[in-house]
Amino acid sequence: FSGTDPVYEASAGKILVDELACRFLNTGMQVMDFYGMLRAGSKWAKLGGAMVHWYLTTPGQNFGGGSSEIGRNTVALRGLKLPAA
Repeated sequence: FSGTDPVYEASAGKILVDELACRFLNTGMQVMDFYGMLRAGSKWAKLGGAMVHWYLTTPGQNFGGGSSEIGRNTVALRGLKLPAA
């Protein structure tokens, strides 16, 4: 692997982690039901109210380092050697 450029592997990894986190937190919010929506400071908040914070901030990570669509294009063009058009 010496001398190679891991561009498409990094894109694939970012897409996987970002989308898996969104799915995981969506499932977590469904499992916790209304308790998952409570913020920190509420006496009924589970996990110290962190679930709602993670749930609301995680989708922004899909765009923070470049959108998932750009990453998919990078994987297709450089990793799979598909034509651009």
